[in-house]
Amino acid sequence: MKGRKVFKTLVDPGLAVESLLSITGETLFRRLMEDTAIVRIEDSLGRLLASNVYSPIDLPYYPRSLVDGCAVRSIDTKHADESHPVSLIYSGLVHVGEKPSISVKPGSCVEVDTGAWIPLGADAVVPIEYVEIENGRAILTRSGGVWMNIALPSTDIGKGDLVASKGTLVTPQVASSIASVGIGEVRVTRRIRVSVGSTGDELVEPGSKLEEGKIFNSNRSYLITRLKELGADVLDHGIIRDDLEQITEALSKASDKSDIIVFTGGTSAGPEDVLYKAVEKIGKILFHGLKIKPGKPTIIGVINDKPFFGLPGNPRSAVNVFEKIVEKFLRELGLTLEPSCSSKELTLPVTIYGTRGRTTYIPVAIDGEYAWPVARDSYMIASYAWSDGLIEIPSNAYAPLTKGTKVRVAIKRKPVTTIYALTDVAEWDEYSSLIEDNIGTFQYRILSLSKDQLDTDLIGHMNYIIAPRDVMGEEFSSRKIVYLGSRSLVKLEKTGKCNYSGIRAGYGFLEKHVGGTLLYHPRFQGLSSLFKKGYLDCTILPSDFIDQDQELQKYAIEKVGNEELVLFLPEKNSP
Repeated sequence: MKGRKVFKTLVDPGLAVESLLSITGETLFRRLMEDTAIVRIEDSLGRLLASNVYSPIDLPYYPRSLVDGCAVRSIDTKHADESHPVSLIYSGLVHVGEKPSISVKPGSCVEVDTGAWIPLGADAVVPIEYVEIENGRAILTRSGGVWMNIALPSTDIGKGDLVASKGTLVTPQVASSIASVGIGEVRVTRRIRVSVGSTGDELVEPGSKLEEGKIFNSNRSYLITRLKELGADVLDHGIIRDDLEQITEALSKASDKSDIIVFTGGTSAGPEDVLYKAVEKIGKILFHGLKIKPGKPTIIGVINDKPFFGLPGNPRSAVNVFEKIVEKFLRELGLTLEPSCSSKELTLPVTIYGTRGRTTYIPVAIDGEYAWPVARDSYMIASYAWSDGLIEIPSNAYAPLTKGTKVRVAIKRKPVTTIYALTDVAEWDEYSSLIEDNIGTFQYRILSLSKDQLDTDLIGHMNYIIAPRDVMGEEFSSRKIVYLGSRSLVKLEKTGKCNYSGIRAGYGFLEKHVGGTLLYHPRFQGLSSLFKKGYLDCTILPSDFIDQDQELQKYAIEKVGNEELVLFLPEKNSP
């Protein structure tokens, strides 16, 4: 019919969102990054971090007890059980929040609260339910394994580690993570601005008199409240009459003042539906008509490099399109505070355990088809912000979930780029620009792993890996390599004898350089902290840790090897 638009070709909604993202996503982020301010962490909700945030401390800062119990030397409790209890001298109590003034000497123990600083000399905590204290003695009916029930320094996050990358949306979890390392202010962008307008001669605002033939404008109330709920700042353009010039003017103002434009009404096939004509005058329509019900006559386009969504005027259609299209667009950009309600079956790359009798929730970082556990222990809050979803292990699941098991993950956000570090450095900030240039994004996280956790098949699914060149195998021969730098490995010795020594997990080939009881810590940073605080007599660290820490330079240092750090990328460049 004359004056009516016929929808002959309908587009898949997912394809429409993907196309709009590719055209406008990068420009939108760049615009936000040009408008930043320093604010208190409590005021940063819904904004993007404008710069990388690095931890100024180790977390935990000191060795902490995971239980109420007695801090002991594990060797003193080696054979303790109910039939053969061990009696130790009771030397006192360390409360949570205080630095120990006593140490654990051979044949003695110190009582500790959950979260308390482990006194020097101890390398295990026996839970209080296996301890009887009487007449200045502690009777233990269970042994303590080396470093059992102790949260070691930097097992959550280490000094100099990336807490959250530039471009990360500040959620309550991210804010808590940043606060946990003592940072009270951050540089952030403004919140995303969304212009909302309703077109239609039939519309009147709630609270006005309803004349015959008119309807109340419910779409405006829904869009404004929903966008605020998602964390956006809303610019309200009110009701615009079905006039081409008025609508064109409103769209022009919206494109000048906001990042995203969402108008309702005037998208269908009637002669008075002129929204699409206004968009064509000052912008470009990418799609008009989607394979979605209700909501077929949706318009998706670009005005002044700003994403435009024209939602149908029918309230049910408008809500459906907003939920399925606009929210998906915001979520794919990482710009919505509300977590996704979706779930997905993914593969575990490592074995995990639940707790018998209690439902266990394990946060995971999603990379492709794999779900990497992060922040497994209750004290880990900084690394919790790296997670994209949760695995729920029922209370009656007694067997471990082994590597390779398929698990259902409740997804809370769009995953960011994951970089696996098979080593760690003193200051990741030194490498940030080089890393970002080569991975093509400033939104990323660094997960610290040991090579012992990997196998050839798994490595094939990991896009970005930072590791020493000489510890990697033939499976990396097809990858592009970006040089990061060389460094020495050195042994530090404090007392002249290595009774307690520390080696980073995955660096077992260095055992020959130290002796005594070995701690295999997942982080060099944790070993540095334990050595400085007196819990280790010897440790092996990279030279960059020594260079940046004057306190370490005063000890005996012996070179024990070299490393060349490289960034492995998915494809090898042609010569």
